[in-house]
Amino acid sequence: MSKTILIIQARLGSSRFPSKVLLPIKNKPSIIYQYNRIKNCNYIKNFIVAIPDNKENDLLDEILRKENVPVFRGNENNVFNRFINCADLYKAENIIRINGDCPLISPITIECIVNLFNENLSYDYLSTTLDESFPIGEHVEIFKLSSIKKAALLNLSSADMEHVTPVFYNNNMHFKTLKYESKLSYPKKLRLCIDYPEDYEFISKLVNYFPDDYNFELEDIINIVNKHPELMDINSFYNKSRTIRN
Repeated sequence: MSKTILIIQARLGSSRFPSKVLLPIKNKPSIIYQYNRIKNCNYIKNFIVAIPDNKENDLLDEILRKENVPVFRGNENNVFNRFINCADLYKAENIIRINGDCPLISPITIECIVNLFNENLSYDYLSTTLDESFPIGEHVEIFKLSSIKKAALLNLSSADMEHVTPVFYNNNMHFKTLKYESKLSYPKKLRLCIDYPEDYEFISKLVNYFPDDYNFELEDIINIVNKHPELMDINSFYNKSRTIRN
């Protein structure tokens, strides 16, 4: 099995909803709740939270280290290089990227992504984001360190440097991409990210339907919202704010 690391991208300086990764879920900061949900995924060598190296994020650094969460700090705007430098430090071959404002990403999704990628070694990039078969907030991406280093030689835009992975699916001449499709059916207005206060309210109420441990998956979430569709009235009026990649 190749050396695969998982990097959670996080910061405090969100323009829409500052410090959202520190909002409590089940008495833990959201970023810690997310880390605890996924830290025991199989096939992954290291789990790291990559945050900006500016003073604004010192509090986030302190909270993560207090909970014994590995932290890597790098340039705030050039997240692209932050990922490369972090992966180099951990001597990774493959990198899984998830966002720190998606606290309910399922461990099963992550493990399936790793398995599928290792079965398709000719590909540079694989993710759940290339179609709409997964709800927003269940976005997981994996790519080779060698591929992102190859991408670094291209003429990168500021958006490429900030969002890391568009260079793969926007440059089909250079990179082979593969989508991971879910077979689950879900309400199309389901939002499992935290972009707005209403998203946080929804997730806070949703997790109360599960025991105090972290062992629930996307299928369990879908079952709950199907039984209690009124939950989605809290945040479903927001359109999908993160573009599906074609």
